[in-house]
Amino acid sequence: MEENVTPDPVLYVQSALLYTNSEGERRIRVNTYAGVTSQNFNDIINSVDVQATTSMLSQIALEHSLKTNLAEGRNRLQSACQQIVQASNMAPQAENLQFLPLYI
Repeated sequence: MEENVTPDPVLYVQSALLYTNSEGERRIRVNTYAGVTSQNFNDIINSVDVQATTSMLSQIALEHSLKTNLAEGRNRLQSACQQIVQASNMAPQAENLQFLPLYI
């Protein structure tokens, strides 16, 4: 193995699903995702999609509400938003996450 290898700034994730279709044929479905990585916190925070984050947090809170009660789900959603906004305050140029609670 070479000592002077620079890390690739892309993270690859691959998954495979083996399934049988309605005609009895066995098939493999392979999905590959390539995501750019960064060691710069500001780049990571600025690349967050607020609408996707809202959707994901709402789904998690809904599942939690169904398992416990509505108040617990609401509290989990509010605390997650609060934690995200506090973390984004560390990056002064991250304006997109400052308005996350307005989407909820």
